[in-house]
Amino acid sequence: MGIPNLTDRPDYIQIFTALERGNHSKNDLCSLENNPTSSPDSDLNFPMRVIKSDLNWLSANEKDIVYDIASKRIAEKCGRTAMPEMNRKWTIPACDLHTKFEIMLREPSLTGDNLGLKTWAASFVISKQLGQFGRDYFSHLLGPLDSIEKSIDHIALQHKIQVLELGSGTGLLGMVAAAVWGVSVLLTDLEDIQENLRYNIQMNHDTISKVSNGSVTSHVLNWRIPEKAFPEPKDFELIMAADPLYDDFHPLALANTINLFLKKNSNSRLLVAIPLRDRYTTKLSQELKRQLLLRHFQTVDVELRSSQDDDWTGSKNNSESFHIETTVWRRSEVNMIDD
Repeated sequence: MGIPNLTDRPDYIQIFTALERGNHSKNDLCSLENNPTSSPDSDLNFPMRVIKSDLNWLSANEKDIVYDIASKRIAEKCGRTAMPEMNRKWTIPACDLHTKFEIMLREPSLTGDNLGLKTWAASFVISKQLGQFGRDYFSHLLGPLDSIEKSIDHIALQHKIQVLELGSGTGLLGMVAAAVWGVSVLLTDLEDIQENLRYNIQMNHDTISKVSNGSVTSHVLNWRIPEKAFPEPKDFELIMAADPLYDDFHPLALANTINLFLKKNSNSRLLVAIPLRDRYTTKLSQELKRQLLLRHFQTVDVELRSSQDDDWTGSKNNSESFHIETTVWRRSEVNMIDD
């Protein structure tokens, strides 16, 4: 029996059997990509999709059992998710744009469908490179990023920039962006993520203030109904999303959300970082590209960056080795006219 498709509303036995079958593989998530005999869909992606689904065709008792097993399967593949609540320190190394600084994040234990309560590899990898991204792709928005010392004109320009992060999770990427670029960043995610997100913002307020004049706030934003997120229309010069795809509906929903909130001019930019862990995430990445192209977005640049990072895994013997595809997008002239 293959992995059931949740859009077909498989019954309890089918889901339970597929999850139990995943118990036979004890590969850690971080070494999964190096094992060609392992099935990515059964080892990790199916449990993640189960957790994110409302499973509204099952009884309450069946859902509780299925969610519990799916959480255990994920914990087996990445022991980090099985840890109790903890505060984790993330070090952003110094460069010519800023001194070294640290972001402290509270990560509750994985419960229910709240995958956003964990900090995933893409956010950390991209966070450490935001200075270079700002210099290479966003200098027309941020002003010149040439040194730690910034001119008054530069500071004034930065304060005018509105940055939106979609699927912020624990908030690492958005808070680092606020610190490194000195901008105002709005972190967004689902309602259940907000309490932890607000806690992390408050915990890092002084750190961000010491690095730059950046600021961070948070807000609920559901990609299924993005038009209901704000009482009045809003748009942003720069939108970011790291590791945003883990369900079949995400590419379409994310593309619609981006199209709604990215400012409709030639200067606005979109930064998306997607880990290509396996066939499923690669398929989701390709579908997001298709959806953005249909909305007349065009790529500015695409890069593959290694996710292998000793700071992330803590051990060279247990390091992730997949690539993270980072793409910078802009609106085409057709996009601005049609919309």
